[in-house]
Amino acid sequence: MDGSTGSVWSAPDGSFTKTVVSSGSGLEKPNEGSNCCIKIESSVGGHRYEDIFGCPVGAEARIVLGNGLGDLSRLVDAVVESMRKGETSTVKISSEVAPAKTHSRRESEAEFSFKLTLVEFQRTKEVHELTLKEKVERIRNYKTSGSECFKNDKLELAESFYIRGLQYAIISEQFLEEDEFPEVIEKLWDLKKLCLLNLSACQLKTDRYMDVVTNCTSAIEIDNISVKGYFRRGLARMNLQDYELAMEDFSRGLELAPNNKQLSDQMKLLKAKMQTVDDKYAMSMKKLFD
Repeated sequence: MDGSTGSVWSAPDGSFTKTVVSSGSGLEKPNEGSNCCIKIESSVGGHRYEDIFGCPVGAEARIVLGNGLGDLSRLVDAVVESMRKGETSTVKISSEVAPAKTHSRRESEAEFSFKLTLVEFQRTKEVHELTLKEKVERIRNYKTSGSECFKNDKLELAESFYIRGLQYAIISEQFLEEDEFPEVIEKLWDLKKLCLLNLSACQLKTDRYMDVVTNCTSAIEIDNISVKGYFRRGLARMNLQDYELAMEDFSRGLELAPNNKQLSDQMKLLKAKMQTVDDKYAMSMKKLFD
């Protein structure tokens, strides 16, 4: 990418196009985890959109790339990672990417734009340079951020945090020494399990039941007494009409947590569904021989 004043660059995924208003200096650019000082200027219909950017608008603000909780935080990160120190660019986002809450305030729904300046930044280690403890800490932070987003019904953003946590876990697994830092390794497995289970909770809300089964199965492989794993996999299998397998999951969950009301309620619902299927089958057979 050129980076000179007036140059235009589009993100590979088509999420934004930026036009350099004032070029920056140096060769380095921020990476994930960089501590950055930025300034965003945006006002459409008098609204500053600080909630969707995840940081103050109209004044210098500190952000850590990868940690933002705003609807556009991931996009802001991507823009900043393409910039050099001191650069100012105008960023245009298509209506497909811009949050729905901005549509009613724009004269045209074709695009949403803002100006961003990268005042300065401090790069952090690349992922391959991180120690195991540092990787585990990042996973923990991503899991925590994902849970915060989930509570606020920002499911897409929550998923992105859980997925990034899982990516770091997979990278960490490739360089494990079993006799080194056993307590850190144990925490790694636990965090991976939690990211899988939390990701499955997001997927249940969006009816992606096969993904739920896959992720809960992976979580159960890590911890075969995970009540949440059996419960969520059972829910997914019930919605997929895999009733026998759902029965196995709910039964195993109730073995582990006999007083779990959610499991008991879903078991009753499952039995009712299975009875309905049996009744329909019996009726069909009766008609066949009448």
